[in-house]
Amino acid sequence: MTDLQFNDAEWRGIEAACGWTLSKSLRDHILQVTQEFLTLQTLQRGNGADVKVVLESYDKAASRFFNAIFADPSGQSAVNIHAHDLIESNSKRLGKSDESLFDGMLTLLRAFHIACNTALKELRELQTSPCKSDKTWRLWIWRLTEVIDEAGLPYFLSKDLGGKSKSDEQWASFARLVWQLQRCLPQEFHHTVSEADCAKAISDARAMAKRGWSPLMSRKSGHPRIRIVAPRWCPPQPPRGVLIS
Repeated sequence: MTDLQFNDAEWRGIEAACGWTLSKSLRDHILQVTQEFLTLQTLQRGNGADVKVVLESYDKAASRFFNAIFADPSGQSAVNIHAHDLIESNSKRLGKSDESLFDGMLTLLRAFHIACNTALKELRELQTSPCKSDKTWRLWIWRLTEVIDEAGLPYFLSKDLGGKSKSDEQWASFARLVWQLQRCLPQEFHHTVSEADCAKAISDARAMAKRGWSPLMSRKSGHPRIRIVAPRWCPPQPPRGVLIS
């Protein structure tokens, strides 16, 4: 899947819908979590087995490289040590880094191995999960909630506390943001059919979080696409006096 991009007209439409001016950094974060949503949805539509093959081949290739450089018994011979020294000295002469090239490579390979195995675990969970489409949509809502909350914007769905009917409900900016974002996505990724349906789905997603349903994506991961399994997470609490719908 190609990287998701919104043009200027689409961003203006999103900003007009939610009433916020979105900074470049905030736009990038919104794009990132939305790209993750599309990627996970695509994985569930039939190419998961192919992705599994690629992940396993990457991990095996990294393991072979690791064994050749760091685990081969012959690597401690005088010849190998001299070769390593030459590589290190040339790396520093090129001004790449003051850190040992081999130390950095070892750290990177370990992190890559962990990331590959975590991605494989996530893929298995997604493929065996019931209500897959609902799950990935809830993950998207939770990640968007995190992004908007970190930007200091109101993520909650506000209600007029004195209202007695649904007609008294005021649309929150977050719900309008989600609705407009969804309209910018390809039709096959649409989860709701109206603004009212979208707001209800957001409420349902947050209710699931309150009950302890654990999301599969976390902002703590360094991977730009698929997120690792996170501890149980619940939406941040709104200011006192505001209801979560």
